[in-house]
Amino acid sequence: MKLMPWTAANHDIERFFSDLWTTPHNHLSPRGWLPKADVIEDPSAYYLSLEVPGLSETDVAVTLDRNVLTVSGNFKAHERDDQKTFHRLERLRGEFSRSFKLPTAVAPETIEAIFADGVLDIRIPKVDQAENIQIKVRSRN
Repeated sequence: MKLMPWTAANHDIERFFSDLWTTPHNHLSPRGWLPKADVIEDPSAYYLSLEVPGLSETDVAVTLDRNVLTVSGNFKAHERDDQKTFHRLERLRGEFSRSFKLPTAVAPETIEAIFADGVLDIRIPKVDQAENIQIKVRSRN
């Protein structure tokens, strides 16, 4: 077996495959960046926590439409000017939107969203659904 010398091309190939596992590609979307989220359920509620460091409560919006909860916001880009030279910009900027389909009915007026230390915590209480309701049938007359 003949050994091949180590070249810069070998290094580039190795770095490419290494970056596949270390770069957070799973948090990119066609529109841009997606915040990491934890979704937890207990018998009474769903709990959603999203990491949005660098934002404030006025930078994010939470909406509920037909049991789909959507969290959206905007990371503002750095202002460019002739006096600054940006050597590296790794933090993603721009709008994000993340939606979560809730499997059961919820009461919109009871949803709580609390923002602290770069984390948005949302509590979504479940609604007790009637199991067996008798519906009275009546005539049009």
